[in-house]
Amino acid sequence: MPRTKTYPEDLRDRLVAAALERLRTHASEHVSLRELAARCGTSTNAIYSIFGGKDALMEAVIELARAELLAHVVLFDEPDESLDAFGAAGRRYRAWARRHPDLYRLIFEDGGPIALGEEDMARVIALVESLMAQGVLRRTDPTALIITVWTSLHGFTLFELNRWPHGSEEADYYYALTQQQLAEGLLTPGMLAVLAAQLTPEASA
Repeated sequence: MPRTKTYPEDLRDRLVAAALERLRTHASEHVSLRELAARCGTSTNAIYSIFGGKDALMEAVIELARAELLAHVVLFDEPDESLDAFGAAGRRYRAWARRHPDLYRLIFEDGGPIALGEEDMARVIALVESLMAQGVLRRTDPTALIITVWTSLHGFTLFELNRWPHGSEEADYYYALTQQQLAEGLLTPGMLAVLAAQLTPEASA
C-alpha cells in the first residue's frame, strides 16, 4: 500500500503568503505554481495535494487579501467618531488599491462584495449613527448609507485603476470632486455650511 506524502504543517500558510506577495505586483495569470513551490522549497505536487489546484490556492489568497484590506481600512484601535475618520478610511481604501492593483482586481474578480464581520460592521454602523446624532450626516438608514459610500468608492477605484494605472494629478482631482459631490448628498445643510466657511479666504487667513 503506497505511503501518503506528508508535508510541514506550515507549508500551506507559506504557499499562500508567497502567492500573496507575487500578486502584489503581478496578475494571477502570471503566477507560476512551479515558481511558488520553488520559493517554498517544495514541489508542485505539494500544491495539488494541499489545495487541489491553482484555483483553490487563489481562493485562499483572496481571503487573506480581503482580510488585509479590511484591517488596513477599518482601524478601531483608537476609536474616532468624526467626519475626518470616516473620510480617512476611504483614503486608506483607495491607497491600498493603488499600491496593489492586481491584488485588488483579484479580490473583486467574481463580482462579490467585500464583507465586514458582524462586529466590525456594528462598529461602522455605530460610527455612522454617531455622526448622524452629531448633526454631521443626514438621518437615513445607516446600512444604506454605508452601501452608498462603498459602492461610490469602489466604483471610482476600479475606474481609476483602469483609466490612470500609474496614478496622476487628474485622478486625484476627480477623486476629490466625486467625494465632494457624494458629501453634498450625505451631509446635513449645517455641516455643509461649516465646511464652506472653513474654505473661505477669511477662514484660511
